[in-house]
Amino acid sequence: MNKVLSLVTINYNNEAGLKRTLNSVCKQKIDFDFEHIIIDGASTDRSTDVITKYSNSAVNVIAVSEEDSGIYEAMNKGLRMASGSHVAFLNSGDVLNYNEVLKNITNAILYDKPVDFIYSDICFVDDHGNVSREWCVGTYWKPKLYYGWMAPHPMTTIRRSVLNEVGAFDQRLKIAADYNLMLKILMRPNISVRYLAETFVCMERGGISNGSIVGIIKSNYEVLKSWFEIKGIFAPYWIFFTKPLSKIFQLKKIYSK
Repeated sequence: MNKVLSLVTINYNNEAGLKRTLNSVCKQKIDFDFEHIIIDGASTDRSTDVITKYSNSAVNVIAVSEEDSGIYEAMNKGLRMASGSHVAFLNSGDVLNYNEVLKNITNAILYDKPVDFIYSDICFVDDHGNVSREWCVGTYWKPKLYYGWMAPHPMTTIRRSVLNEVGAFDQRLKIAADYNLMLKILMRPNISVRYLAETFVCMERGGISNGSIVGIIKSNYEVLKSWFEIKGIFAPYWIFFTKPLSKIFQLKKIYSK
């Protein structure tokens, strides 16, 4: 029997971050059947020891440690191994914000109207683990996509049959393959989308798409390339400029007292 949710975590040489991620999963209050798929890229630190200890103490853990070409090949491995009706990604270093995140997502899958795409807000933490910014995404409206709006990838939960129809992460893209995949899904007709207005994930600062000016430029180029793939010459070329601005307006600074 298929699981309700497949949670996929990818990791490479991030022992400390992986511990935080797995600890946040261990604390979840869940009363349903789910699986946790961990894809490690043949780490040379002690990540595999962390994974082994976690696998021995938790149930329904599937772990693989082998070389890969990067994060999107690792994510594709996780997708191929998933058996749940829905799939979500919680990558190494990112943590679930409270103890009922998985329960609330699964309740939305099981007890609300059928849903293909579930997303929420996220927050960013600094080097000391303190929340520095919140990303308040807001409700989904398809025209927003044409100006750069997109749900954050961490813990966005997507029906596996939809993922199978759309295809895997495009490994030709080095930074924005997650955006590319979600864009193709959200541009489909009759897709059922639900926004849960709460913060599911605390995410480490940085990342390949927003860790530097060069990364931002490369990411936006791949975003525009994704649109050309779908719309051809009618792609919203202005998105190269409006996407960074849209994210600025969604970010809220947290001031410590």
